[in-house]
Amino acid sequence: MSTLTKIFVVLVTVFSIAFTMSTISFVARTNDWKALAEAYRAERNIVETNMVSQSAAHAAEKASWLDARKGHLRQVASLEADLQVLRQELQEASGGLGRVELEKKEATALARGLRGLLQVESEHRNAAESQRKFFQERNIELETRNLDLKERVDELSAQKLVLVEQQRQFEQQINILQEEKRKLSSGSRRAAVGQFEVGGADEVIPVEPVAATPIRGRLLKIDGDLAMVSVGSADGVQENMTFVIYRGQEYVGDLRITDVEPDRSAGKIVRSRSTPRVDDSVADEARFGMAG
Repeated sequence: MSTLTKIFVVLVTVFSIAFTMSTISFVARTNDWKALAEAYRAERNIVETNMVSQSAAHAAEKASWLDARKGHLRQVASLEADLQVLRQELQEASGGLGRVELEKKEATALARGLRGLLQVESEHRNAAESQRKFFQERNIELETRNLDLKERVDELSAQKLVLVEQQRQFEQQINILQEEKRKLSSGSRRAAVGQFEVGGADEVIPVEPVAATPIRGRLLKIDGDLAMVSVGSADGVQENMTFVIYRGQEYVGDLRITDVEPDRSAGKIVRSRSTPRVDDSVADEARFGMAG
């Protein structure tokens, strides 16, 4: 029941009491006022009882309404708190949405930059792939040329070995011829001396100096300080000759010949700057400059 209805009920009750009292007063003037007063007193008691009952009901209803109002106020307060929380969350969500939008813009710009970098990298990769193909083709071409050159080097190396062997044979022949010439020269000098004693200086046979041929070879075997070389008496090697051991332009040591055979010799390493190795070159010390 609303407040307006309650006020209306109270006013009706008041007006009823006032009307009753005026009626009693009027009837008392015209009738037996005592009997009528008793009747009206009884009616008044009934009305008062009804009013008390209605007042109690109204009070209970008012208390219930107040309790309901308090509950509603509490709910309103709770809803307002929830609304405040929701507003704060909405504000935070709006801020988060703004940050997300900003991050989205940044991510879009970054993606655009990455696409540009990817395109540049793709162009570089294509250029590198083209260069790789070019260098691969060039490498194949160079490898082909290298194989051709290697075959040519092998061919020239074989020719060099043949020429070196021929040179060695020619040097051996020259040494043999020089030895024979030396012997012939010695015999000629003895004959010339006899002729000088008999016939005079006009009949002396002049003797030409023997041209020295450099003796060159290589180390065949090394055993401690003993070594074997690839040249022998046929090349003009004699005992106690000293050979210089060298590797390219590097001086390695000296070798003193102790044993001589026609095609090889052996001796002792008397001095060394570094460790001699098989296939190191050797040349007789007296004509080492010619051997180089």
